[in-house]
Amino acid sequence: MAERENFDYGPVEIFTVEFPGAAPSPGVLDSLAKLEASGTVRLLDMVLASRAADGSYSISELADGDAAAAGLTMALPGLLGEEDATEAAQDLAGGAGVALVALELSWATDLARNLAAANGTVTESARIPAALVNNFINEFGQADA
Repeated sequence: MAERENFDYGPVEIFTVEFPGAAPSPGVLDSLAKLEASGTVRLLDMVLASRAADGSYSISELADGDAAAAGLTMALPGLLGEEDATEAAQDLAGGAGVALVALELSWATDLARNLAAANGTVTESARIPAALVNNFINEFGQADA
């Protein structure tokens, strides 16, 4: 009999969030905190990168104090690394920043666990960004139900 998979964690999605300046606004952190508090997501890790006007860039983890002040707790700090942040910073304009946010979506964990129990496995997942979906609907109208 095959060994049952451990589903302490589900699939992880990494979101890249750009913002002006070297740090995200409190609203970005508050948005994540609300989703985490509702049980919709679990914040696993967050790494920040920013590019100065001279083209140099800096990389940092979200400070524990900033995370705590926003009501955030990172479940797997270190999951995202310097290489991830360096790659995200490559295309930043001077004076801009980016946050890489690793999130576990609660429903996806439940889906993976339930499918595994039924001898099924999610082998691929694709995401269409919200901006593309909304642009499509705005251009072509909502499909009839």
